[in-house]
Amino acid sequence: MSCSFHSKNLIAAAVGILLLATGCMVGPKYQKPDAATAPAAYAGATNEWKVAEPQGSTAKGNWWEVFNDPALNQIETELTVTNQELRAAYARFAQAREAVNIARSGYFPNIGVAASATRERDSANRNILGHAAGSRNNCAPTSPRK
Repeated sequence: MSCSFHSKNLIAAAVGILLLATGCMVGPKYQKPDAATAPAAYAGATNEWKVAEPQGSTAKGNWWEVFNDPALNQIETELTVTNQELRAAYARFAQAREAVNIARSGYFPNIGVAASATRERDSANRNILGHAAGSRNNCAPTSPRK
């Protein structure tokens, strides 16, 4: 009986090793695909890297003033003054920014100041340790009268 148990363990071990070995197999030999060149419409005429040319001197604010056209300047001025959709968009943007600020405020410590006042006084008629408030001997308890 021990011989069949031993052979079953060997068969199980051999099958396990074969499964592990086949699980590590990569597959067919990988062949790298040929790199396609970009069409001329995307890559430019030379198909080489282009050196950046920063335009730091161009206007960043009123971009239309680059054209030096008084009519365009007048139209843009009128549009910025009378465009209600732009004002509404700016109001929504400001509202969203404030909502983010409110949500973000929970990440910071809170500082608060509070004032409170309480006034308290014992009654002159209060019974203290069984003595009347006006008695002279406050140390000894009084015996009840018969």
